[in-house]
Amino acid sequence: MLDGDKIFSVHPRYNLMRCAIILVTFILISCSSQNDKASEYTIINNLKNTTWTFEVTEGCVDSIKFLSLKKFSYYYCGAGFIYDGNYSRKGDTIYTEILDYVSQIDASKGKSITCKLDFEYKDNKLCVVKKWEEYSMFTHLYRTQCFDIFQK
Repeated sequence: MLDGDKIFSVHPRYNLMRCAIILVTFILISCSSQNDKASEYTIINNLKNTTWTFEVTEGCVDSIKFLSLKKFSYYYCGAGFIYDGNYSRKGDTIYTEILDYVSQIDASKGKSITCKLDFEYKDNKLCVVKKWEEYSMFTHLYRTQCFDIFQK
């Protein structure tokens, strides 16, 4: 070994220590970013028993209450009525189907889809990203209108 090579030669324990420090730093950074992401998605991953509101006009507030992993209720302030609904979730998108009776006279005819809305969870809000025109009962809801979380 030449004298100049000794300058660049590092004791094996130093290399091991340096690797350990780099590894610990990487793990800490990874864990902190996962914790941030986990807390951000806690609500979206567990919608059950959350209520979201949208102020249509002063004194008139629509709301969505998630009742279980697949069911929700939608309060439509314009009619003063609560509708049942089904939903599914994929990532940050929530796909909803709002149901109403086929016949207002004969409830035994069952319910059908009267409105389909797709929401995206962003900035702690549920925002309408798609309103299916063939199911357009709620004409006051437009794309990008957002429901704020009211109750966790």
